[in-house]
Amino acid sequence: MKLKAVQRAIAIEVPPIIAKEADDVLKRTIRNLDGTVYRKGKLPVRMITTNLKRSMTRRKLNNFTHVVYQDNNVASYGKFVHFGTRKLKPRRFLGDVIRDRKDAIQRIFYAKILNVIRKYGRA
Repeated sequence: MKLKAVQRAIAIEVPPIIAKEADDVLKRTIRNLDGTVYRKGKLPVRMITTNLKRSMTRRKLNNFTHVVYQDNNVASYGKFVHFGTRKLKPRRFLGDVIRDRKDAIQRIFYAKILNVIRKYGRA
């Protein structure tokens, strides 16, 4: 009985947090692409047009899975900027955001799920 209550509570309370964190990752990635100053191997990425910035997209696959990605139909060169080439150093506008936010996002989910378990585990 308690397990079902915990599962229901997690299914209700966690998806909005996931959506909020996916939006945050998207905003931070776009902020990385806002720069006009070139700093070798660092962010922000030099911008001539806004195609790369407009190509950043977030899509909801289900309540627990959101994907932030760069749409190749809008800016096909994004992979070369992100991963680099022989002559161009990588400027990981998305990868750096994920690396920086990963631990914080895990802590947020852990705390929320732990609160739900404590709340319904005592009932």
